Amino acid sequence: IYIVPGPISAATTLAGAFTIPGSTAEQKLGGSPVAVGDIGGSGSADLLIGAPLPAPSGLVRQGAAYAFFGPIAGSKTLAGADVTWVGPGPYVGLGTNVAIGNVTGTAANEALISGLQLLRSGTQVGGVTVWSGVTAGTYDMSAAATPSTTILGIDANDDCGTSLALGRLNADSYDDIVFACSTADGPTNATSGAGEIHVVKGAATLPVTWNLATRPSALVIYGAAAGVQLGRYGVGLSLGDLNSDSKADIRAGSYVGGGTSHSKPGAVDCIASPL
Repeated sequence: IYIVPGPISAATTLAGAFTIPGSTAEQKLGGSPVAVGDIGGSGSADLLIGAPLPAPSGLVRQGAAYAFFGPIAGSKTLAGADVTWVGPGPYVGLGTNVAIGNVTGTAANEALISGLQLLRSGTQVGGVTVWSGVTAGTYDMSAAATPSTTILGIDANDDCGTSLALGRLNADSYDDIVFACSTADGPTNATSGAGEIHVVKGAATLPVTWNLATRPSALVIYGAAAGVQLGRYGVGLSLGDLNSDSKADIRAGSYVGGGTSHSKPGAVDCIASPL
């Protein structure tokens, strides 16, 4: 990870950047988006980084995430992270994506960390973990650390949490949680690999476990055709007010969508918030 100190008013190089290097081979730190926001409660911007491939507890590809409290005034190492999250088991991929926002309306922001293959009753469905009241230390899910809320996907290998974004789709005081299940199979599982975008609305109280199989999300957006993998990559989803109605709208990328004669042209769909 490179951090270029501001203000930036002209072309610059990475020679003067602060760095946070990966600590092991194939860790792929920086391969997932990073998030910036205040989770330490200091009023300064903190940095949240996902790394879905390391094995901090010796469990292959369990994944991890790291937070550095701001202000950040120099290079860092992962060993010096203020907060470390460790995935619960092998191949979970905790740290696939990360976000910072206020989903419960409290004074402090939450840290959200997805895991591409989080388990529901032994089935790899993927999902998003929500962590409230974050303080310095280690949250090791393989040693029974428990998120405030865990949102779990519906079917095996739906890859929920591929991409993740927060925003206020209905202009209330809570950030809503928007995430992709990029290999889900559409309505009634009849459209293989179309992908889905789910919206879970923020609220003052969220359940410890939100199982999408029994507790539907507020909104589902289905990929247009088989195999398009809506929201597949970490940067395949973002939110912003595109039509000036004071509500966040959804921008979702389709990995192989586009509906043209070209092979895998890709596509971006913009959806005005219906909430």
